Amino acid sequence: MEKIESDEIDRTNEIIRLINDLPGKQKRIIQMLKIQGFSIKQTAAKLNLSEANVKVIAHRGYHTLRRLAKK
Repeated sequence: MEKIESDEIDRTNEIIRLINDLPGKQKRIIQMLKIQGFSIKQTAAKLNLSEANVKVIAHRGYHTLRRLAKK
């Protein structure tokens, strides 16, 4: 059981590290959406962006994360 928890903690730390490696807006938006639990609408309002723009930046961030995770 401890091994499973340790592996989960390691994966979580790796994901957080990868998110922190993202460029500015991608990093901020993914943190807000996935870590802080904000909605697209809330994120857009807080960052003074359109909802469509938040979606595009988030999509690019997810793509970058997948690429970074494969290294």
